[in-house]
Amino acid sequence: LIHDQENFQKNSEYTFKAIQEGHTYAQYYYLMYLSYNNQKDDFDKILKIAEQNIQQFAPLLYLIGKNYLLGENCTKNPQIAFEFFSKINHSENIKYQIDSAKLCLEEEYFSEAFYFFKKAAEYDKAPMNYRIDVQNHLAECYFNGKGVSKNTQSAISHWTSSMYKGCDQAAYCLAKLYLTNPEENKEKILYCLKKAVEKNNMDAGYELGKYYAFSDQHYNNAKKGFEIFVQLAKNNYNKAIYAIGKCYLYGLGTQIDEEKAFACLKKAIQFNICEALYELGICYLYGLGTSINTVTAFDLFEKADKFDVPQASYEIGKCYLYGIGVEKNSEKAMHYFKKAESLNLDVSKELSFLFPEDDTSSSQPVEQIICEEIFTQSLQNLRESFWEELEKN
Repeated sequence: LIHDQENFQKNSEYTFKAIQEGHTYAQYYYLMYLSYNNQKDDFDKILKIAEQNIQQFAPLLYLIGKNYLLGENCTKNPQIAFEFFSKINHSENIKYQIDSAKLCLEEEYFSEAFYFFKKAAEYDKAPMNYRIDVQNHLAECYFNGKGVSKNTQSAISHWTSSMYKGCDQAAYCLAKLYLTNPEENKEKILYCLKKAVEKNNMDAGYELGKYYAFSDQHYNNAKKGFEIFVQLAKNNYNKAIYAIGKCYLYGLGTQIDEEKAFACLKKAIQFNICEALYELGICYLYGLGTSINTVTAFDLFEKADKFDVPQASYEIGKCYLYGIGVEKNSEKAMHYFKKAESLNLDVSKELSFLFPEDDTSSSQPVEQIICEEIFTQSLQNLRESFWEELEKN
């Protein structure tokens, strides 16, 4: 009907008669037809008739409300839109009540969105997929403070309810929240991630792999993390390619293989995985799996710095201090060292070495700084410090 103009015009006489008599289906489908074919003038006429004869027909209430909220085919008027959305009876068709809430959320009418989600949540006889959808959106509203005061515990409560109803995304969201404080939430993190992985949530699988391979608490499970990354990569989860490269570079869960590390990190860059920029810069700086290229290394560190990678900021500082891949500039060097500190990277030992109190000179030729012995020792120190941090726990 909506897509067949010729057939619709043939039956227009009966359609208009039905509309005049207040037939909601006729009003709804004709408004849909006019909206689809961008006939604004006729749309406004039928809209006025439909408003006068409005009944509890959820699709029509939602359609009229949507047009008023977005200003499509009529003058934009959010308040009238909210009035129509409020008339939708969730027991009749909860889908349109949830759609109303989502539309308000998209258009940043947060208070109204939260109200309609809460209203939808009251209907406990709704199909399970709708109940899960509502719980997740309420959790997001509480977590982000949209339409309601920010309340992390309420967000956790709604996500937990959704997780136990079988929602993998809720389990993943809970895990991400608990990962902000991993030392206190070790068991919760693993439980939530595993629940999400059971439903084949690859984002959760990636976080579980990172937790095993890179986390202090799971120093002895690096191999398990590496195996997870390999399986994810086989399923075309591109972020896992970066993680595999990092494992090869530092020997996490597998033997150090500089050539494989470089190949994986370079491939990850081709997939726009920004996390790989810093490690690929390290490869070029120290010649790991490729020839030394300090200019390329500096360029990669700069790109990683735009994503606030603290290690990249520190490396840029060293490059400016010693003229590695860029002209010396002690002021810029200090700027990036301070930025690294502001991003919670402890560089006090490095700064005391780079700027000793008894020797403020920085006149050493760059050849003495980037000779083979220094690069080799620096790389060894990098690897040892990584493992030392893990072994502390």
